Amino acid sequence: MLFLVLGLSCIGLLAPFVWAAFGAIRLMVSLTLRVCVSILDLVWHGGGR
Repeated sequence: MLFLVLGLSCIGLLAPFVWAAFGAIRLMVSLTLRVCVSILDLVWHGGGR
């Protein structure tokens, strides 16, 4: 029972950090995808001309 309470309190303390890390990773992934798409678009249109 005590371990359960400790575990839940630890999860409660760590949750904001986990959500912040998850948000940062998601933001980085979306930015990377956008950069890749813009580079591909540039190469595609650059090669066409």
